[in-house]
Amino acid sequence: MQNTNIQLKPTQPSINEAQNDNFHPEPSDNNPRIKTLFLAEHGTTLGKEHERFTLKKDGKIIKRIPLIHVNQIMIFGNSQLTTQVMQFCLQQNIPIYLLSGQGRYFGMIDAFSTDSVTLHKQQFKQADNPRFCLELAKQLIKGKISNTRLILKRLTRHRQAQAFENGSIKLNASLRQISQAQTLDQLRGIEGNAAHIYFQAIATTVDPKWNFHKRNKQPPTDPINAMLSYGYTLLFYNVYSFLRTRGLNPHIGHLHAMRTGHPALASDLMEEFRSIIVDAVVLNIVLNNKLNTEDFEIKNNYACHLNAKARGLFIRQIENKLNAAITHPVNGLKLDYRRCIEHQVKNLANHIKNPETPYQPCILR
Repeated sequence: MQNTNIQLKPTQPSINEAQNDNFHPEPSDNNPRIKTLFLAEHGTTLGKEHERFTLKKDGKIIKRIPLIHVNQIMIFGNSQLTTQVMQFCLQQNIPIYLLSGQGRYFGMIDAFSTDSVTLHKQQFKQADNPRFCLELAKQLIKGKISNTRLILKRLTRHRQAQAFENGSIKLNASLRQISQAQTLDQLRGIEGNAAHIYFQAIATTVDPKWNFHKRNKQPPTDPINAMLSYGYTLLFYNVYSFLRTRGLNPHIGHLHAMRTGHPALASDLMEEFRSIIVDAVVLNIVLNNKLNTEDFEIKNNYACHLNAKARGLFIRQIENKLNAAITHPVNGLKLDYRRCIEHQVKNLANHIKNPETPYQPCILR
């Protein structure tokens, strides 16, 4: 990043306020549930002294962050941690996520806890119940498709494009198909087709300069796909942290198949939030030219990545979105998006413990 070494969002002030050593957020209903410390500049070292984290570069302290302002840490690229930081985070159950500069996950530093072993046992039991998995997966996919349809409807209101309207109609048909699915594979097929419809509608309307034709991710080959992948990574680990906080095992999924090293439940639960958080931010950036194609780099002749400037702006936009207040469609409470995620995690835990308690997806209107 060019002008800032860290990005810390303890509430909704400006970045400059958040970096002020004397900044202490006032209590507020909008105070985010999870406060993330991002380290995104190469060559920095995160240490700890007394009640603060310290950020050093070239042996000099350039920032101090109160410990109470941090619930999780995401490290992008070649930053370093001291053993004091790791020990403190393990003691306080603060996860540390290690990613490449472009958001590829390497691993995490996390304390192993057996406090929720009974809940984990219930998770495994329900994961072995095909009917439970299918019915829960239907709700998750209903949430995802409904929210992607909402994005197209909102775009139609502001930009009269026939592709948005046609896509919305087709997604409505996809929603009707969900109840007819008899297997998870059928349901995944409905979801995959809906995703194709959705991204094709977007591809036909964005400026050709973005070179966006369809969703691709391994690796992303254009700026829009690069932002989508980066944003989904940030969303994924926010969901992951809430699952851990609630005592759920993030690896025991119901829609996504369980496999070694993949937190399938985090993938499950993030589905209904992809479009209303990440896609909304990406489209806002693209349609309002907040970034240009020059803010992206092509590596190895085909892989597209955000440069340092783009990463800084994009992280701020995602954080601002996560902190934005909405009315939860199920309980009517005024919550920010992070608290909505937390609310859905709580509902999921209740549903796993008592399947008679229905899981209702967060579908915005």
